Amino acid sequence: MKSTKQAGKIRLTAKAEGLDVVSLEIESEEGVAEPYGKPPILEGYSRKLMAKSLGAAKVKQNLLRSADFASRTKFSASSSQSAHPPELAVDGDPDTRWCPANGATGHSWQVDLGISSPLSGMKIVWQANRIYQYQVEGSTDGERWFVLCDRTEFDTPKQTHQLEFPVQTVRYLRVTTTGLPEGLWGTFSEVELYN
Repeated sequence: MKSTKQAGKIRLTAKAEGLDVVSLEIESEEGVAEPYGKPPILEGYSRKLMAKSLGAAKVKQNLLRSADFASRTKFSASSSQSAHPPELAVDGDPDTRWCPANGATGHSWQVDLGISSPLSGMKIVWQANRIYQYQVEGSTDGERWFVLCDRTEFDTPKQTHQLEFPVQTVRYLRVTTTGLPEGLWGTFSEVELYN
């Protein structure tokens, strides 16, 4: 791994035969540091002071890849093409995707976590670097829904959408398209959920 000496995100994925795939996202914050972990010269240097001055890394674990959820999680959609079912949006392969039956808006993708869990954000990787409008909702019972993130007026071309929202306890989560780029469908290749 090579450092660019810039703040940003690092994604690590571990795979081993017979074990679940685990993805970990680490986000570093702006700060001054020398290469190879040599600390800057600070009066009264300590590891705590160093962490405070540089900003501690924030670690997010994708719930959909954790062993606790893998066996009980179910995926569904309002419609799907047979070659692109909803579970392909969480298989860790950027070359596969969920795709609705047609290019109309209003299609939704849904996950049932099997148990209620706190969520603080998610990531969606859409088909292209274009403008996608949608709404993310959560529910504890699959009947009464509340908005987690409203992107119905979103107007920035972007393929990867990193969403953060106030922590909410949900069992069900759904993403419903409300506006699509001309000529493209509401299809995405990856979804991650963070607690």
